[in-house]
Amino acid sequence: MRNSYITLSQKLTSNIYILSTREAFIALIPYLIFTSAITLVSALIKTFPPATNNNISNIIFNIDENIYSLFPLLTLISISYFLAKNFHISRIPCIALSLMSFVALENSILIDSINKSHHINQLSFNPGAIILPFATIIIIRWLLKFNSLHIIRSTSISAHLRHHINLILPFTLTLVCIILLSYALSPITTFIFHPIIESLNNASLYTQTEIRVFTTHLFWFFGIHGENTYNLLVDSLFLAYEIGPNIHIGDLINFFVLTGGSGSGWSLIIAILLFSKDNHSRQISKLSLPFAFLVLRRSV
Repeated sequence: MRNSYITLSQKLTSNIYILSTREAFIALIPYLIFTSAITLVSALIKTFPPATNNNISNIIFNIDENIYSLFPLLTLISISYFLAKNFHISRIPCIALSLMSFVALENSILIDSINKSHHINQLSFNPGAIILPFATIIIIRWLLKFNSLHIIRSTSISAHLRHHINLILPFTLTLVCIILLSYALSPITTFIFHPIIESLNNASLYTQTEIRVFTTHLFWFFGIHGENTYNLLVDSLFLAYEIGPNIHIGDLINFFVLTGGSGSGWSLIIAILLFSKDNHSRQISKLSLPFAFLVLRRSV
């Protein structure tokens, strides 16, 4: 039984799609740490407002909100990059495809071509940031199998140039397929998922919290950043619900459920440092100490 479990776990973790998603979130660690630090500074400013210049406070608050609003796009780019890398497809066209699909299907990027100004709406969640890279890779990999879509077969030009010219038709068809499929499947997905989302939103706060904690830890089991993935897929506005004076549900989860990070990291770190004799585990625990101590979860 144990060997079967290990074999299944190895197959799941070595799956290219899961592996790519895990690598994508790992690559975003510097960004996530920086946004956490900015959020921490913002929280301190809100706690001690008289000690801070209002102009400086507003600048920091704006930086915090604007940088965090990039998360869906950065997730999309990172997943697209690692999926393309692991499937040995040119990275830039795949990233461009995902971004173009995202822009075509979502209203998250508004570009004012007259004023040449760019504005990115803040999004706490957006399923397209995760779904679109997978759809892009699946479709373009399938189209690349058809030699009839290759514009150039001559070997007289460089392989790099030939490869990217031959991507033109698959690239275009993939974008068209994603847009058409999205609009065609929209009524079906709405019919299937709308009742589920409505039921979740109308469920008790306790039930929503239970589902959130279980799902985020399930993602972590596969090596995928649980909370960030869940925030992209499901609206988590209920975390802002105030259950006491200046205490929100998000605070309750952070302080009493996710002590030291997801999985109640402090418990594991302390147990390893006290009882484990494995040097590797002890080194990992020591490296995790500052992050577990400073871990800051964004409640909304």
